[in-house]
Amino acid sequence: MMTEKKSFWITLEVGAILLYGVIIAGSYFLNQPKPGWILIGLLVLLHVTEMPTALRIGQEKRQNPIKVIIMNMLFGFTWWLPLSRGIIE
Repeated sequence: MMTEKKSFWITLEVGAILLYGVIIAGSYFLNQPKPGWILIGLLVLLHVTEMPTALRIGQEKRQNPIKVIIMNMLFGFTWWLPLSRGIIE
């Protein structure tokens, strides 16, 4: 199954980082930075709401809490879901 492959999740994580860049660069390219920053804020809010789950999984997998916070804020579920399934470490 595709979702059991580490490469699948790494691709999604790269996509997440690219999404941040596309939102910011695109909004400035369109000369409308405010909507771009609002979208970034919404992504950050989404990742904050995932934080209890990420911290619980991180604790179960013996991850450093600072690492968990950083990885969750950057990648969200594309980091903690494969971690919970043992696909990534």
